[in-house]
Amino acid sequence: MKKVLLILFLCASTILSAQQKEGRQHLQKLASPEMYGRGYVNNGIKIAEKYIISCFKNYGIQAFDYFDGYTQDVTYTVNTFPDQLSLTIDNVELTPGKDFLIDAISAGGSGSLKCTPFSNKDLQDICSGLNTKELKEKYKSKYTKNCLIFDETDSTFTKKQKEKINEWISVDLVWGGLYSIGGIIKITDEKLTQNIAGVSGNTPYFIVSKQTIKNIPKAINFSATQKLDTVTAKNIYGYVPGKDSTKKAIVFTAHYDHIGMTGQKTIFPGANDNASGTAMLLTLAKHYSENQPEQDIIFVALCGEELGLKGSKAAVADFPLELEDIDFLINIDLVGTGEDGICVVNGKIFTKEFEILEKINNEHSYFSKIKVRGEACNSDHCPFYQKNVPSFYLYTMGGTQAYHDIYDTADQLPLTKFNEYFNLITEFVTYKSK
Repeated sequence: MKKVLLILFLCASTILSAQQKEGRQHLQKLASPEMYGRGYVNNGIKIAEKYIISCFKNYGIQAFDYFDGYTQDVTYTVNTFPDQLSLTIDNVELTPGKDFLIDAISAGGSGSLKCTPFSNKDLQDICSGLNTKELKEKYKSKYTKNCLIFDETDSTFTKKQKEKINEWISVDLVWGGLYSIGGIIKITDEKLTQNIAGVSGNTPYFIVSKQTIKNIPKAINFSATQKLDTVTAKNIYGYVPGKDSTKKAIVFTAHYDHIGMTGQKTIFPGANDNASGTAMLLTLAKHYSENQPEQDIIFVALCGEELGLKGSKAAVADFPLELEDIDFLINIDLVGTGEDGICVVNGKIFTKEFEILEKINNEHSYFSKIKVRGEACNSDHCPFYQKNVPSFYLYTMGGTQAYHDIYDTADQLPLTKFNEYFNLITEFVTYKSK
C-alpha cells in the first residue's frame, strides 16, 4: 500500500511540475522584450495576440463558427508616447520608469521651462471659491509657459489638501489646459506606477520620484512625443467541447494586454499583470484539450482591460453563446504569487461556490488562506457579473510588489502557487460538473 501511495505521489508531482513548466514558458514569452509590454507602441498587443492564437491552434482548441476564426474585433482609443521621452531637471537627465513617469493623460511637447513651486497660498485661492476666470487672471504671470512644481511630500499639506491639489491638476490643468502652463511636475515618495488612458489632456505632466530630487527644481528640459490613436485589438476565443452537450459551459477569462512602452526604451513587461493569468489560461487550455471535460470549457483572452475593461465589455455585448448558458465564469488575473493566500472577489455573493473552493482547499491545503470579498468591478469578471453571469475573480496575494512598473519581469515572478491555483480551479470545475 505504501508503494502504491508513493507511486501516486510521484506521478502527481511530475504532472504538477509539467504544468508549472508550461506556465513558466508562456510567462517568459508573454513578458519578453519582443512583446513590447503587450501594449500599443510597436504593436506589442498584436504580437501577443498571434502568440495566443498559435497556442490555441497547437492545442487543438476549437474556434467558434460565430466569429471569423478565433477573434472578435474591439475598437477603442489609446494615448501613447511612442517615440521621444526625456526629462532633465537642473541639468540632471532622469531615466524613464526608474526616476520618473509620464502621466497617462499627459499631452506631448518639448522645451525648456522655468519652475514655479505650488504653495499653500495657491491652494487657499483654489479652495476659496474663486472662479476659473479670476484664477486665470491672478496666476497668469505666475504660471503661463512655466513648469508648475507640486511636492506631494511637503508635510505642510494635509492629506485632504493633497487630494484637492491632485484633482485640480488632473482636471483643470492637465485636462482643461488652464493658465497656459508649459508643464507640470509632481514630486512623490510613492512607488512609480504607470497607467494608460484612452484620452489626452492639454498639458505635459510628469511624476518624479522624491529620491531623484534633492531640492525644488529651478528649470527643466523635456521632450515627449504623444499620440492619441484609434486601435482595433482582438478578443481571442476558443473552446473544448464537453462530454455532455446539455450542460452549461464553464468560462475562463484572462486579459493579455498591458501598459506596453513609453518612448522607445522603457518597457513595462507586465509579468504578474497579466502574463501570469494568460499563462494560466493557456495551461488550462492544453490540459482540457488532453483531458475532455464533462461540460464545454470556453477560453477567452481579453484585450483592453487596462483601458477600462474594453475587451470584456465587448465580449458581454456579443458573446458566442447566450449568457444564461454560462454555468460559471472564473477570471484569472495576477496569479504569479500566493505566499499569503488567494482572494476570491464575489465570494460573498456566490456563497455556495465559495464553500466548494473552501472545501477543496481544506482537503489539500493548497493555500494558507482564502480571503473572501464581495463584489468589486476591478477586473474582467465585472461586465459578466453585471449581466447576471455567476463569476469569481481569483487573484494571489503576497510576494512581489512590482505592479505597472518596469520591475514586473518574468525572472522576478516566482509563480509560487501556480500548481495550487491550477489544481484548485480544475477540481472546482470537476465538482461543478457532477
